[in-house]
Amino acid sequence: MSSFIHLAARSSYSHREGLIHPDELIAHAVQAKMPAIGVADRDGLAGAVRLAKACNRAGITYIPGVDLAVHDAALPGWKRARERTQHGGCAIGQPFITNGAPRITVIATTTRGLAAICRLTSAAHGLYEGIPLLSNTGNPRRLPMLTTADIQTHIGGVAGLVVLFGHQSPIIRLIRAGLHDEAKTEARRWMHWLHPNQLALGIAYHGDQADHHLIRATCALGDALGIRVVLNQVPRFLVPEDDIIADVLDAIREQVRVGATYPRRRPSEGLWDDPAAIEHTFAERPDALQYTLVLSEQVDVDWRLGQNRVPHFGQWDTAPTNTSTYALAELSRIGMIERLGINPDEHPNDPAVQRLDHELRIVTARGLAPYFLAVSAIVQRIREQDILVACRGSAASSLIAYTLRISDVNPMHYGLIMERFLHEYRTDLPDIDLDVESHRREAVQRDLIHTWGANR
Repeated sequence: MSSFIHLAARSSYSHREGLIHPDELIAHAVQAKMPAIGVADRDGLAGAVRLAKACNRAGITYIPGVDLAVHDAALPGWKRARERTQHGGCAIGQPFITNGAPRITVIATTTRGLAAICRLTSAAHGLYEGIPLLSNTGNPRRLPMLTTADIQTHIGGVAGLVVLFGHQSPIIRLIRAGLHDEAKTEARRWMHWLHPNQLALGIAYHGDQADHHLIRATCALGDALGIRVVLNQVPRFLVPEDDIIADVLDAIREQVRVGATYPRRRPSEGLWDDPAAIEHTFAERPDALQYTLVLSEQVDVDWRLGQNRVPHFGQWDTAPTNTSTYALAELSRIGMIERLGINPDEHPNDPAVQRLDHELRIVTARGLAPYFLAVSAIVQRIREQDILVACRGSAASSLIAYTLRISDVNPMHYGLIMERFLHEYRTDLPDIDLDVESHRREAVQRDLIHTWGANR
């Protein structure tokens, strides 16, 4: 077994940065005999489920993480070490990265920790309350970026996560700038929000002599404050020949020309290095490698792969599934009486009644009763505001949707079959598409968030 694992690799879901397809990344981890692999993609968790499935198939542990920018205003005294882009200006338009914002990597070790970094990511995108931020000081393109309030609100005091300070983090940048007292102050500030065991200082070597000095200074700070030092190579491409592609992605992201003064990336930076070479390089700090394994053993994230997770709204919000199933059946029968004029108790052999029973059996077997009840509650809420709403797509072929007034299309009248929407062999979650008046769409979003909460 490998003596370390990568905690913050980049996959191809790191837009304009990562090159490694999830399956390739997992294959290399298995080939290197790593028991786990951590992936912290840039600005989001878009590849998390795919990576979790790939790791599950390969029999290794997936450690989810995300790499996010921190707004300069959140860092006292940051101007002294702020790194600006040093090139001759943009090729076309504004650069995607205009201020060289420092970045942190947040890693989840529990399901609660994963929920926290999901909320943190939404906050960085200005979407936590459901409405994008229209302005952001020093952030003209509204780039995903955290404020101090975001950090304190969403991860402060939360167990089950680790904040890793890598090469572009505020602490490491301050060290690299020779501002060791400021770096210590910044580290202590984070220690007010999280336990020292939830903080880690990343060290990496890319063949540069300056790396040796940075590693020593980082280790000295970690030892002085009781913060763990951990290997943080951050691979984002697999073979040396892909370095030019990595440079092009960086240039696209920052909107600059690739030339003599660019890229800023060092030759081996971002490459999936030979594990034996890494072990040799960090022989003096085996604890930095060992902690990656210790952290992987702490990971206990329940992804519920292969299971449908459905929302619970309305008066059955906290009810068990069997109660939701009963409620769905009763409401569907009431709807059949009101909309089709057929009483299921009096006409059990009617084709519509048999069709409804058939659909209810499939929905019950799939555990989707709360899902239909949730959509029904949403539609009812929209109509109470005199907003037009219509169901479109294959969901209109469901008799349950018609009896719950989700759809106004009678599938019995038009000969529509429910299996086009949902059948007993379908493994993924069916979707019910709703159209509302375009000029009222944002009002609907705000009302739903106000009614059921942003965490829904």
